[in-house]
Amino acid sequence: MAQRAGGSTTATTAVGDHRRRDGDPPEELQPLRRIDLVARVSGAFDLAESQQLGHAARVAHIALGIARRLSFEARVKHRLLYAALLHDAGVAVRELPNGFDPIGGHAAAGAWAASLLGLNAWVQEAIRGSHKRWDGDGRPQGLAMAAIPEEALLVAAAHWVSDQISPEDNPLRARAKVLDSTVPSLGPLVGARISGAVRGAARGRDVDAALGRPPAGVARGGRGRRGQALAADGADGIDRARRHHRRLEPRRSRRVSALASELARLLSFDEHDQLRMSIAGQLMDVGQLGVPRHVGEKPDILSVDEMEVVCRHPGWGAQLLQRVPGFETLAEWVQHHHERPDGRGYPGLLDRVEVPLAGFVLGAADAYWALRADRSDRGALTQAEALAVMNESAGEQFDAEAVKALPDALDAMEHAKAA
Repeated sequence: MAQRAGGSTTATTAVGDHRRRDGDPPEELQPLRRIDLVARVSGAFDLAESQQLGHAARVAHIALGIARRLSFEARVKHRLLYAALLHDAGVAVRELPNGFDPIGGHAAAGAWAASLLGLNAWVQEAIRGSHKRWDGDGRPQGLAMAAIPEEALLVAAAHWVSDQISPEDNPLRARAKVLDSTVPSLGPLVGARISGAVRGAARGRDVDAALGRPPAGVARGGRGRRGQALAADGADGIDRARRHHRRLEPRRSRRVSALASELARLLSFDEHDQLRMSIAGQLMDVGQLGVPRHVGEKPDILSVDEMEVVCRHPGWGAQLLQRVPGFETLAEWVQHHHERPDGRGYPGLLDRVEVPLAGFVLGAADAYWALRADRSDRGALTQAEALAVMNESAGEQFDAEAVKALPDALDAMEHAKAA
């Protein structure tokens, strides 16, 4: 039985304020495929590139259509799917870690992001080459013709098609746009063979299909623990994409995840929701990729309009994560992680009655590590100082139960690290 501070024990088990009757089977995370996570979270990179959600998925759908027309093998199409979904992932990366060659700009950073997700060298090279051109005028190294991976050229062709037509275009207008521009624009970009396939698609019905909903893709499956590992890898990329007043905080998401899941254990969340909490802690700031750099890195006080943009990031993150099968519950937690018990948080100004306990647990873990980090206006606080700050605001800014459990959670993490 779980008991909230100041409350009475009930006949239900509290799971982030999602309650089940005693005896009900625990709710398990659904099987998670890597493609499900990559396809949905690719929307975060759309935000970072100032594109509409679904841009990367649309590019992937168009690229696969061209590949089918050219009778590419299944393994090539499999690599192409991932390369297209992640072709602009590097836009969000502020700084590559030591040991990675920075030459190549965001294409190189995108290849690094693919490596984090366990994707092979073929996929990484396709992303790295996605801004090169058949005629050698691409960036950064000026490779040309057969020296460029065909998957990279297919991604470039699909991106070109996506730029030419919009989902609002009727089929006749879409065909005309592609046919009018293919020879002078696309040929030098991707070569005659792929350019010809695009023209053939425009004469048929392939471009019509490219305006529709992208397919789910193909990948081998995995369960919740694999989802946790994929989320942890993705979290490193998110951390590299975020700055707090010009300071990178590598592995910040992993620390938040570990603390949040330990708090969940101490607050009697069941095993499945402890796992959800771990994943939510790793991915809760994915929506920050949609905050423009000039806002996220601004050293001065934000304007009202800029603050409004920042306050949207929990909702953006929830919107992305709820698309991943089995992530619906943790997406709700992510949406609420900046709400406050006193109703003065964001984005919804919701209070302790309206927000699940899990949202407050995420918020407490995030706030603790924020206090322990250097900022431009102060140095990092010690553990004792950070706990004192949070205790002063317990019940108002932070959930009292979560704050009370923090010292034991930190001790447990230290013991686990020493073991």
